[in-house]
Amino acid sequence: MKYIKKDCDSFNLHMVKTDKFKTIAIELIFSNEIEKGKITITNFLASAMTYTTKKYPTKIAFARQLEDLYAARIFPSCYRMGNNYNVDFNMNFLSDKYTEKGLFNKVLDMLKEIVFNPNIVDNQLDEDTFNVTKNDENSLIERVKEDQRKRAVLKLLEHVDKDAKYALNADGYLEDLEKINRENICEFYKEFISNSTI
Repeated sequence: MKYIKKDCDSFNLHMVKTDKFKTIAIELIFSNEIEKGKITITNFLASAMTYTTKKYPTKIAFARQLEDLYAARIFPSCYRMGNNYNVDFNMNFLSDKYTEKGLFNKVLDMLKEIVFNPNIVDNQLDEDTFNVTKNDENSLIERVKEDQRKRAVLKLLEHVDKDAKYALNADGYLEDLEKINRENICEFYKEFISNSTI
């Protein structure tokens, strides 16, 4: 196993080379200081970015492109880490040693498309992407009501210190979800891309 770290000015690149696996994993981490008012919109943005892009404007086109990359998988993960709130974009795909030359570069192009070319038209998120993402986020937030253990932990943390960062609900808040619209999610995207630690 070989580990390399490169300082690339605006971000750090960590590479671990091993011959144990047939797959390659890329994890792109965006980190910001946690704020209650930004948790829900951050979760919303991460989901929308992995639903469609400008180049792949429908869920079907997006899924077909991943299939063309030998069933590459992309999934976002949002979580609190200390005083920070992180968004990970995880991409897993077969090594081009087992597929075709140039697959690695094609996957990087897809990841670049996801991060830098969301499905925004006239400073608004695509309507279908917006509606599907809003329904999905609403379901995720509502699911906490059914998870007695998680609900109990959140209530306990609120009673200990409701203003502490550890008491914030990483799944988001329904009242914040209602404030998200197709325009302000685009403004938040610009802020997220410009100000996150990568």
